[in-house]
Amino acid sequence: MGYFDVINGKREFIGKIEEGSVVLSPDKVKYLNNKKNKQNTRGFVMFGLDFLGEDIKRLSEAESKFILRIVEHVQYNSCLIMFDKYHPIRTIDQFVKKIDMSNKPVTRILKKFIKANIIFKLKQDGNTHYYINPNVYFYGNDMNNTMNYIRGLFENNVSFDIHTSDFSCT
Repeated sequence: MGYFDVINGKREFIGKIEEGSVVLSPDKVKYLNNKKNKQNTRGFVMFGLDFLGEDIKRLSEAESKFILRIVEHVQYNSCLIMFDKYHPIRTIDQFVKKIDMSNKPVTRILKKFIKANIIFKLKQDGNTHYYINPNVYFYGNDMNNTMNYIRGLFENNVSFDIHTSDFSCT
């Protein structure tokens, strides 16, 4: 399916709409590009399962449950995984409480997701913080700024590429 725009009074082909495409009117693009309006716009949610590609089919039921439950606790515009409104998740026990799974599978899945760059783990000043890769899930209004923020936290030593070559249903 294609989408069109009216240019100089003529309908012209602009591009192809594919699954996951977002189409905005030129007026909406101008509105969102205005910094003042960005701050007043609630934002969007992106669940980028297409970044996992065929690997999504190789997730176990427990891994699927983990990721679907954890996205409910992602902070707006930062990708920080929160325990409650004011406190980030810092321990395996907090993941266990939020996801309603036992300790052993949560630990295994978390290690696997960290290795695959689905979740980032940051230890800073004696605290541990977990961030979901914005390519997997994003909730906010400025994904590029969020990615730059995460790069800064990791002193540019972070990749948003997802590595799932070792995924298998376990």
